[in-house]
Amino acid sequence: MKPCVLVAAPPMLNRRLSDALGARFTVMACPDRERAEVLIAIACFQAIVVAEGFLAVSDAHVDRVPVLHVGPNADPAKIRDEVIAAVDARKVAERTEARELAALTSLEYDEYIELVRYRATRRYLLGLMHSYHGSVTDGARRAGMVRESLHRLLRRHDVEAERYREDDET
Repeated sequence: MKPCVLVAAPPMLNRRLSDALGARFTVMACPDRERAEVLIAIACFQAIVVAEGFLAVSDAHVDRVPVLHVGPNADPAKIRDEVIAAVDARKVAERTEARELAALTSLEYDEYIELVRYRATRRYLLGLMHSYHGSVTDGARRAGMVRESLHRLLRRHDVEAERYREDDET
């Protein structure tokens, strides 16, 4: 499987960079600022390419993932070479990261995945209820699920929609 790279840039530059990187990497092209911020926060990329002025992101936002800032007239071939070098350097650093993560092996794989899934789902539900001010109907519509399913998830993850309605009133 090819390493995954996020390209966060306006459409024209995004297309040029994606074309240049596509042969060597799996490219997630994101011309939308808000979506790019979410992807950077939750996804695991081998490198992130960001157009200058498009999105405020620094290495502090991402854990050990190289962030390359490029100008509007960036040479796609040069950027490709920089991404290759950054991804190769990150692979060398993975041994250190693996050493730090070795404690996770005290869990069985299925147990670990279930914990990660629970945490990610709960975080999504909290954000959903905040964004839609506790409206389960609106949240379910945005999440692409039926309201009853969202109610079940909220109960299972101990998220009370009512609390987000109260926040707006105060």
